[in-house]
Amino acid sequence: MDVDGTVDLPIVYDNGDRTHLPVNVQCFSGRHKFDGWVKTNWDSCEIELDEYPEIIIKAAPMRGYASEIDDYDHDYYEWSI
Repeated sequence: MDVDGTVDLPIVYDNGDRTHLPVNVQCFSGRHKFDGWVKTNWDSCEIELDEYPEIIIKAAPMRGYASEIDDYDHDYYEWSI
């Protein structure tokens, strides 16, 4: 299945754990928006849509690096899917 759209993904930092946060996927064709949840860690990233739980979107995780004094647990980065 081809997917064409954008979503803001949370950045996963090298010292962080698995992240499970709400997201909004914007499709280019038809301009539809879908709410869902992103489950991501250093090695994987999956998005499950609220209205279509049987569809799982996979993307590369957004990796970031932080020092011990930085507190960026909820940064987002726009990602095309």
